[in-house]
Amino acid sequence: MIRDLLAGAHFFLSGFGLIRQRGLRRYALMPVLINILVFGVLLYAGVIGMESLLSGWLPGGDSWWAQLLRALAWLVFGAAAAALVFFGFTVAANLIGAPFNARLSERTEQLLRGSSANAGQVSPFREIGYASAHESRKLLYFAVRALPLWLLTLIPGVNLLAGPLWVLFTAWYMGMEYFDYPLSAHHRPFRELLAESRKYRALLSGFGLAAMAALMVPLMNLLVMPAAVAGATAMWVARYGQDDK
Repeated sequence: MIRDLLAGAHFFLSGFGLIRQRGLRRYALMPVLINILVFGVLLYAGVIGMESLLSGWLPGGDSWWAQLLRALAWLVFGAAAAALVFFGFTVAANLIGAPFNARLSERTEQLLRGSSANAGQVSPFREIGYASAHESRKLLYFAVRALPLWLLTLIPGVNLLAGPLWVLFTAWYMGMEYFDYPLSAHHRPFRELLAESRKYRALLSGFGLAAMAALMVPLMNLLVMPAAVAGATAMWVARYGQDDK
């Protein structure tokens, strides 16, 4: 089990080297840049809206209590914005980057073994629809199973176990999330992804734990998604893709 956990982490870290390769960089950077633009616009609009709201609701003047209320309001806004960016960036990145990630996985496979079984067989528009639908199905799968874990956090005593269980479940799901890209490139059904993910739970959990740790590192977290896609594809090629040449 420990060996599989470490192997999964190694595959994730290898993705950072892969996305630097020529021919992969554009697929890695484009969704990141789009995501930064989207969140930048949303945050800018939020700041403008917050300033307008405070001007209408709070009294003007330089009194200490008015300044204190304004400072507290901005503190709450900053905390909410930080939470939105931290938790929403990955979800939005996956939704925005799904079509790019499919291409990144395909090109990574080509780089690693010189060919891709499905290169050029699916039109870009059909691929975008397929990737987005698959991504939505994975998010629904996560939400349905995350709800019972969240409910455990509300039960005194039991909630002590909820934290570690939540981390392990999220790590496994994250490994499954990215392992889906090479499987989808070969048009494997969702049920096969679930079967493979349960079979190699420790390997994917190690992959996901490394990705979660990388998300905590400023700037590095911007490249977690493309690195994870490339690393998961390397894992597919090294261990489970030999029959799909």
